[in-house]
Amino acid sequence: MKWIIAAVFSLVLMFSVRAEAEPVYAFEEICYLSCEEAWEQAERSVDNATEMIKVLGEFSLGKRSLTFPEDEELGRQLGVLIKASCTDEPEDLLFNAVDKSLRRLLVKSKE
Repeated sequence: MKWIIAAVFSLVLMFSVRAEAEPVYAFEEICYLSCEEAWEQAERSVDNATEMIKVLGEFSLGKRSLTFPEDEELGRQLGVLIKASCTDEPEDLLFNAVDKSLRRLLVKSKE
């Protein structure tokens, strides 16, 4: 009987911790979302939206065999470019905004 109580307690604890963790996004689940739809799916959370952008950005960079430098300033600039793109065209795919912003920023940083 004690092990049943322990098992139930462990399951409850596991699910409560999982519910508090940031959502995990798969590229296939979010690649078709517009900026507006992605913001809604991210529950209007900057942290969740950032996780989406990371997934989309990793795919975009991987297709071009590129990496994003560990540079806080470049990351901030990328965020500004994505936000501007989504503000201008909220119906555009978030993937397009991320891809376009990455290409623009990485070309500029190479110069």
